[in-house]
Amino acid sequence: LLREEEDACLRRVAERIRGEHAGAVEIHHLEGPVVDVLAAHVTRSAAELVVMTTHGRGAVGRLLLGSVADRLLRAVSAPVLLLRPRPDGAELRGEFTRALIPLDQSAAAEHATVEARRLLAEDGECLLMTVIEPGPLMNVAPLPLGLIPDLAADVETKERAQSYLERTAE
Repeated sequence: LLREEEDACLRRVAERIRGEHAGAVEIHHLEGPVVDVLAAHVTRSAAELVVMTTHGRGAVGRLLLGSVADRLLRAVSAPVLLLRPRPDGAELRGEFTRALIPLDQSAAAEHATVEARRLLAEDGECLLMTVIEPGPLMNVAPLPLGLIPDLAADVETKERAQSYLERTAE
C-alpha cells in the first residue's frame, strides 16, 4: 500500500513537471538507507544539482532524528540546493533575483559565485559577504548581534576583507 501511494505521488509530480517543462522526467523507486541510496543515485545518474526540501528542524530535532539533507550534503560532490518550506505556501517561480554568497577566501567559496550567477536572473544581484571573527576579548564578553564595536576587528583586517570582496566581485 505504501509503495502504491509513493508511486501515485511520484506520478502526480512527474505529470505536473511534464506540463511545465520540456525536459525529460524520470521516476525512480529506491530502497535502502536513505542517504546511502540517494548518494549512490546522485553518482549513478550523473546529477549536476540536487534540489531538496528540508523539514527545518532545530538542533534538537536534528540530534534526535538526524538530517538527511546535512548527511547528503557531506556525501555527494554535486551542489545541493536546500529549500525550506515557505510558510505562506508560495512557490518559487522563475529565476532568483538576489543571492547572498558568504565567502571565506577559499577557491571553493569563490566558485559559488559562478554557480550562483547561473541560478540568478540576468539582472539579479549577488550579495557578497565575509565575516570577520571578533578578537579573543569579544569571545569572553560577547555583545548582542549587530553591536560589535569597531575595535572587535582591527582596521587592517577590515581593509583586507573589503579588498578581497571587491576583487571577487570583479
